[in-house]
Amino acid sequence: MAYFEKIKLAPGLYWLEVKDANLRILCGCPSDSVKFMLKRGLIKQMESHGLAFESGPNAILLSDLSIQKGDLCNLAEFPILQMFYRQGFLIPGHINNTGQKPLLIGTRQQVRDQLEYIYRGNYGLTSLDELTATGLDKGLASEMMKIKIHFAFGQICHPEEFLELCYLDQGVSDLHHGVQVKRLGLNHYEFKYQKESIQVDLNLQPDEEYKSPLAQNPLFLRDQYFSVIHSGEGDGWDVERGSMGSVLNFDGHYYLVDAGPNIDFILQNLGISMASVKGVFQTHGHDDHCAGLTSLFHCHRRLKFFATPWVRASVYKKMCALLGISMEQLSNFFQPHDLEMDDWNRVDGLEVKPSYSPHPIETTIFKFRLLWEGGHRTYFHLADISSYDVMDTMVHKKVIDPSLLGKIKQEYLEPADVKKIDIGGGMIHGNAVDFKYDRSKRVILAHKAEALSKDEKEIGSSAPFGSVDILVPSQSKYPTKRIENFLRQYFPMVPLEEFRSFLQCPVETKVAGSILFRERDAPPFINLIVSGVVERITADHLTSQQLLAGSIIGDAPLVDIAENYTYRAISYVQTSQIPKDIYREFISRLDLKPYLKDLYQKGRILSKTEVFSQIAPSIHYSDTIQELGMLRVKPDVSFDKQISAHGPCLVILESGKIYMPEIGESLSQGDFCCEDWVATGQRQRRLEVVEESRILTIPAHVVQAVPSIYWQVIEKHQWRQRLMDCRKDLQKIA
Repeated sequence: MAYFEKIKLAPGLYWLEVKDANLRILCGCPSDSVKFMLKRGLIKQMESHGLAFESGPNAILLSDLSIQKGDLCNLAEFPILQMFYRQGFLIPGHINNTGQKPLLIGTRQQVRDQLEYIYRGNYGLTSLDELTATGLDKGLASEMMKIKIHFAFGQICHPEEFLELCYLDQGVSDLHHGVQVKRLGLNHYEFKYQKESIQVDLNLQPDEEYKSPLAQNPLFLRDQYFSVIHSGEGDGWDVERGSMGSVLNFDGHYYLVDAGPNIDFILQNLGISMASVKGVFQTHGHDDHCAGLTSLFHCHRRLKFFATPWVRASVYKKMCALLGISMEQLSNFFQPHDLEMDDWNRVDGLEVKPSYSPHPIETTIFKFRLLWEGGHRTYFHLADISSYDVMDTMVHKKVIDPSLLGKIKQEYLEPADVKKIDIGGGMIHGNAVDFKYDRSKRVILAHKAEALSKDEKEIGSSAPFGSVDILVPSQSKYPTKRIENFLRQYFPMVPLEEFRSFLQCPVETKVAGSILFRERDAPPFINLIVSGVVERITADHLTSQQLLAGSIIGDAPLVDIAENYTYRAISYVQTSQIPKDIYREFISRLDLKPYLKDLYQKGRILSKTEVFSQIAPSIHYSDTIQELGMLRVKPDVSFDKQISAHGPCLVILESGKIYMPEIGESLSQGDFCCEDWVATGQRQRRLEVVEESRILTIPAHVVQAVPSIYWQVIEKHQWRQRLMDCRKDLQKIA
C-alpha cells in the first residue's frame, strides 16, 4: 500500500500527502504557491453544517535557502493565511479549529526568520515607539495603534502562538501520527511512515527556475505622456490575474504602484524592460503587493522607493526578516524617497499625495495628478482600504476618532478621472457599495478573485490585463528620446550632435518569440534595443542571458570581436536599426574602436561568469566593467596576502584552480568567491590556490552599487554559509 502521494506543482514546489496520518505538506513556498495548489485542485471549496470553507495543506516545509536563481523560496505568508482563515484553523468555533496548529517545518534559522517575517506581515510596526521613530505625530500614531490592535482582535500576538514548530537541525523529527522527517543534505529531505519512505528535493536543477502560475499573452503598448497601465486587478487568491497593481507611464518613464508576485513576468508581457522602471510607489507590505520587489533587484541601478517613512519602515523590517539580511545590506537595493502624508509631493514632474488608510499594517492610498489644459488629470489608487461598515463599527466601539473617520471617507470619495478601488470585502478590504455615488469619471473595481456581481457592475468597471487609461496623450517621439539617452550612456565622451543621424534611423517592432537574427546571420544594421527584453543564446545552446533595453547588439564584429549568438525577442521589442556603414564611420571618425574593444573584451569575459549568468553585461554595466581588475595568484603564497592590497572585492576565477576547504568546493572558470567579504566586510572562508590562476576583481563598493550583482552576492553568501551549517549539523548527528 502506498501511503505517500507526492505531486510536483512546479519547479521547487511539491505537495506531499499522507492521508492515513491526516498530513498535507506544502513543500517549498515560492511566489504564488497558493495559486498553484488552487489550479491543481488541491485547495477546494468545501461545506459542512452549512459552513463554507476551503481544504488545503496543514503543514509547510521551508526551503533551507531564502533565495534560488535570484527568486524568493519561502513566501509562506499567504499559505499560512489560507490555513488560518480560509480553512478556519484560527477562527473561533470553526469546524477546523480543533486545537491542532498548522505545522511549520525547517531549520532553526529559517523557521525563526519566517516567524519574524510573518509577524511583520501580520502587524507591521508593532509599538508606539516604532511608529513615532518614523516621524509620525504621537497622536496619529496612537490612533493607528488602536486600529491595528482592533484588527488583531484585541492583542498583537507572535505567530509562534498559532503555529507548531518543527526544527530539522538535530536528526529525525516526529511530525503527526507517526510520520517522521529527516534532512539528508541541503534542501534534501526524507519522510517516513510505517515502512515506506519518500524524498523531497527543493533544490532547483540547472535547467529549472521558479515559474509563474499566471497565463498572460505578450502585449505591445505605445508610450503616452501620462497614462495608467492596468497590470493586475486580482488578489492573492486569483489564479487568472495578477494582484492589484498599476504601472504609471509618464513622460517616457515607468513607475509601479506596488510590486506584487511575478512582477517580472507581468512587466515582460507588457513589453517593459526592468531597466525602464524608474521606481515603485508602495502602498503597504503585504505579499500580494510587495513580494515582487526583489524581482526588480535584477537591474543595474537602485530602485527608487516612494512611500511614507512609516510604510517604508514596515516593508523594510519585513524584507530583512524574509531575506535574513541586515538593514544595511537591504539599503544597497533601494534609493528611498520619503513622501509627506496628505501633501502633494513632486516626483519628476508628477505630483503624488499619500493618505493614511486603516489596515492591519501601515497602509496609504495614493493620488496622482498632472496639471494640464483645463485642470489636473488624476489617477487615484485605493489598495487594501477598509469598508465603511468596518470603520463605522470602529467608531461605535470608540476605536477610531469620528473626525479621523470623516477625513478618511472624504479622501476615499474625492473624484478622479480614473480611480481603482479594492473591493475584496471582509474585515480588511473595501466594499463596492461604498462608492455607489462616487463622482469619478471612471471607477475600476479590483482586488477580488470572483467575477463582479450585477450590483457591482453598476458601480464600476473592470480592467483587463494590459488595458490603458490615457490621461494625457503623447505628442513626443519617446523611442527617439530613449535612443538619445541610451547613446549618451554608451558614449559619454561623445558630443550630443554626433548622434543626430542615429536618431533618424527606423524603429522596428518585433513580436514576442521572434528571432532578431541568428548566430550565422550578418544583418546590414546594428540593433539598439529601445524597449522590451531580448534573449541572447550561445552557439552551443547551453546558456542564455537577457539583454535589457539600452543594449546594442550586432556591433561587436566592427571592433574585431566575434559575434556567436542568436538573439530572440522574449517580449514585444522595439529596436532602432542603425546601418552598419553609418555606425562604422562613427566609430572610425571619433576613434572609438579602442574604447569599444576594451569594453567588449572585458564584457565577454564577464558574460562567461556566474555574476552575469542571467543578465548579459551591457551599456548599463559599463562603469562596472571599467572598474574590473585583473591579477595572477600563485599557489605558494597565501591567497589573503596576494589579494589584501585590493581591499574588499568580489573575485571571479577566469582560469586556473582555487579550492574552498570548509565547503569542499573547487571553483570552476567563471565562478566567484569572496562574496563574504563584500556582504559582511570580513573574510569568513579560506581559499587555497591549487595552481597559478588568473582572477578578476570588482571592488566591493562597485558591487554594492549594482543591485543585480549584489543580489547574487547575497544569494551565494547564504548558499555557502548554509551548506557549511548543514554539513556541520549532519556530522554532529552522525
